[in-house]
Amino acid sequence: MKKVFITMVALSLTSGSAIATTTDVLGKIRDFIKTEYSNAITVESEMEDNKIEVDIIHNKKEKTLTFSDAGVWESTKYDIRKSELPRVVRNAVENSEYSSYRMDDIETIQTPTKTIYEIELSKYLREDITILVDDKGDILMNFNQQKITNTIIL
Repeated sequence: MKKVFITMVALSLTSGSAIATTTDVLGKIRDFIKTEYSNAITVESEMEDNKIEVDIIHNKKEKTLTFSDAGVWESTKYDIRKSELPRVVRNAVENSEYSSYRMDDIETIQTPTKTIYEIELSKYLREDITILVDDKGDILMNFNQQKITNTIIL
């Protein structure tokens, strides 16, 4: 059985209660990964902006799991190939105003309530754009690739 070790970067512990709380949080995260990603290998983890990000390898895919500072899972992100994109999502893009664009990078974003696909589109002599499509095939948002921030509310 593989042990999962999580190292938190930039975390300052100043009291016994903080140590107990941190141990509880790490335990929650470890249990979640063991339950939901049973054969995962933890690669790296860090704490940033009161979020804990854990990079794992699961089923030969690199995935980034995000947890609250209380150890509650918020999302999992990972790249997929176009062939792995659900048919309804692929059809939505191919039958939209973006049908003449080529799908480049595709990232799956899973949350407790939904799955979103972030799809980078490119077209000859055009600026790349990124769209968000839900698992029902609804195009939720499009935005200019250069204007993307790391803050996407899901």
